[in-house]
Amino acid sequence: VCSRLQKLEPAFELFRLEAQFKEPSRLFRPFLCGHFGSKRSEGSRSGTIEDRLREREGESERERAPGRAMALLLKLSMLAVTAAALPAFPPSWGSPPEIMTMDYGPLAGGYGHGSSSLSTWIYQNMQEDLSAGRPQYPPDFGPPPKAQTRDLRPLPFGYGFGSGTMAKWLTKKAKEVYNETPEDFEGIASALETAPGGRRDLRPTEVMM
Repeated sequence: VCSRLQKLEPAFELFRLEAQFKEPSRLFRPFLCGHFGSKRSEGSRSGTIEDRLREREGESERERAPGRAMALLLKLSMLAVTAAALPAFPPSWGSPPEIMTMDYGPLAGGYGHGSSSLSTWIYQNMQEDLSAGRPQYPPDFGPPPKAQTRDLRPLPFGYGFGSGTMAKWLTKKAKEVYNETPEDFEGIASALETAPGGRRDLRPTEVMM
């Protein structure tokens, strides 16, 4: 009796596996026929399970495909919206980065809101301009005021130091054009300043002495 039960163990194990596919009667029948004298080969019996597994894998892939397509479409849509909403930059800066992070926050320079990758690119260009002694402001702000006070104070949005007149003009224009405030920018200022190529002390030499 024990030897006969041992011979039937593969059949019971196969029945347990095939029961997981909710069709034990159809899938188990070939094994029983083969085990008790059918002309079906062992390969045909194992092929039944393999075929069913391949079918299940194909069904899973088809179920996941719409979700993947929607995720890709959403990313492409966000990139298109971001590209369409980019502000105008000084021509000497060249083109902004094509690949950006998908986050959203205030931008350096008072340019509004967008990706942190874009903000870093703006800030680095601003620092190069300031180091060369020729700061450039957002083209959509128009020309800066010609008559300025002679005081010296930190300017908002990462522009170093300048007059109180410039500070007021930058604050006003950033709010009017891009709806950004100096308080918005302060939240990311420290991260930009500590990044490689970040802020330098751009005060005139006579002020630092």
